[in-house]
Amino acid sequence: MLHRSLAVIFITAISLAAVEISEAPRPILSSAEVAALSTQEAAEFGRILFTRQFTAREGAGAAGRTTMRGAQAQSCGVCHNVPYGEAGSGATIGRSGPTGRNTPHLFGAGLIEKIGRAITRELLTQVDRNADGWIQPAEAQGRRATIDPDGAGPETVLDFGSYLTDDHPALDPALRIWYVASDGRRVPAARALTDPGVAGYRFACGTFGWSADDGEDPRATASLRGFVVGAFAAHAGLEVDDPQLKEDDGSGFSLPESDGTRSLFIGALPDPGIRRDAAGRSLDDPDGDGVPSEMTGSDIDLVTTYLRTLAQPIERTGASGFPHGRELFTNIGCTACHVPDWHLPNLNVSGIYSDFRHHDLGSAFHQPRFDGGVTTRFCTPPLWGVGTSAPYGHDGASLDLPAVIERHAGEATSAALAYGALTQFEQADLLVFLRGLVLPQHGTLANYRQ
Repeated sequence: MLHRSLAVIFITAISLAAVEISEAPRPILSSAEVAALSTQEAAEFGRILFTRQFTAREGAGAAGRTTMRGAQAQSCGVCHNVPYGEAGSGATIGRSGPTGRNTPHLFGAGLIEKIGRAITRELLTQVDRNADGWIQPAEAQGRRATIDPDGAGPETVLDFGSYLTDDHPALDPALRIWYVASDGRRVPAARALTDPGVAGYRFACGTFGWSADDGEDPRATASLRGFVVGAFAAHAGLEVDDPQLKEDDGSGFSLPESDGTRSLFIGALPDPGIRRDAAGRSLDDPDGDGVPSEMTGSDIDLVTTYLRTLAQPIERTGASGFPHGRELFTNIGCTACHVPDWHLPNLNVSGIYSDFRHHDLGSAFHQPRFDGGVTTRFCTPPLWGVGTSAPYGHDGASLDLPAVIERHAGEATSAALAYGALTQFEQADLLVFLRGLVLPQHGTLANYRQ
C-alpha cells in the first residue's frame, strides 16, 4: 500500500510541477515515505521542489517580521535555470553590494561536497598527532596546511595557510574554524584561541559559495545540506524545520545523515521547531507570515538527494584544438588555481578545475559591500561546465570567456600575461578547450549515480 500511495503522490507531484505557480497544495512526504523511495525517485521529488514556484500560501515571499531575511525568488529555478528545469546557472542577482552575484550551476555538487570532506580529512590527519579530532596549539605550531591534490609531486602541492601564526590560525577562508574546549566540544561564544575555556580548534573545508569574506555564514557553505537550508530561507523566505541540522553532542557537526554525511552545525535554524504537532511538524512561525513548517527535514532530504546525484559536466574532447588548448591552459599556469583533478584516499574526481582556495585577482574583481567593506578574495570556481554557463566572474560582469580571462590580475597576473602573449591561433585553441567544458544534456534523469 505504501508504494502504491507513493506512486500516486509521485505522479501528482510531476503534474503539479508543470504548473508555473500552483495554488494546489504540494505533496508532503514523511521520513518513512522518503526512506522507501529509490534514489531516482527521491531525486525526482527533489527536482520538483527545487524548480517549484512556491506561493505566499506556502510561506514564500517577504517575511512578516523585519528580523527575518527578505525573499528574492519563489523558486530555486528562478536563478538556476540554464538548462531550464535543472540546477543550472542563470541569473545574476543582487547580493551584499551594488554589483551583482552570479548564479553558478550545481552539476557535480555531490562530488564537490566529497572533495571538501576529503580535504578536511587529509589536512586534519597531518596535524592532529594524537588523533583526538581537534587541533591543539602545540600540534599546530610552525606547521603549514598543504595538500597534494593529484599525487603529481611537490610542484602541484596546494598551501591552505598556517595552522598557527601569532597565536591564531591563519588558514585559507575555505577552512571554516570553530573553537573547542579540552574535551573537544565547541565553545559557543569563542572567537579566538585566547578566549576563556578554549583549548584548540577544529575546521572543515567549505566548497560552496563565492566567498567567506562577504558576511555569509561560513558554516553553511561547508555542507550541501546547510547550504540548501540557508538558500531556501535567504532567497525564498521559506523557513526550514530540519532537525537533522541540530548539533551532535557539542561536536560542531550536525547529526549524521543516512549516508553518513555530517554537515557543520549552522547555529540557529530558520525554524527551530520548538513546538510540534502529533505528526512531529513544527507549529512555530518565526517569520510571522502565518505559515508554520514551510519546509521540512524530509523536503531537504529530497532536495539534497537531487543535487548530490546530479551528473558532473562533460568534456567535448573531440573538438578540433581541444587537446592543444588544454595543454596551453596548463603551460601558461592556469592550473595553479584551476586544479584539473583531485585524487585523494577514497576520492577520484577528474576535470573539475579548482583548488577551492580563495584568491585576490586584482581590483577588477573586487566587490564593494553595502556595509562599507570590500570583498577582495573569492573562491576559485570549478571550470567544469564553463563553456555553457555564461556570464562569468563572481559578479557576472564578463559576458564571454576572453573578457573574464583578461580581467585576471593580482595573484593571476602571470597567467593573464602569458595568455596575452599567446598567438591568435593559440588563444583560439585555448578557448576551444574552455568552450568544450559543458553541462550534460538531460543531466538529471539520464545520469544518476546509484
